[in-house]
Amino acid sequence: MLQLTDTTLLRSECLVNGGWFASQSGQVIEVRNPADGSLVGSVPSFSAGESEQIIARAAQAQGAGRLAGAGGAQPLGSGVDA
Repeated sequence: MLQLTDTTLLRSECLVNGGWFASQSGQVIEVRNPADGSLVGSVPSFSAGESEQIIARAAQAQGAGRLAGAGGAQPLGSGVDA
């Protein structure tokens, strides 16, 4: 198994819309390797209210990403001569 050499890259926060967020309670959910049960990392255990805030921030980021694209998506077949 590959080992992470720079442990500063492993975080227990959630990256959303350019910011890192931990749960207000500090609680986390362990993420385990299903093959051997070893601990891989952890993720924040958000409350319902925190989850709603995180979802709203993600929706903002998604909207901004749509506007920042190079012309946006084009329908299939556009620009194709029939």
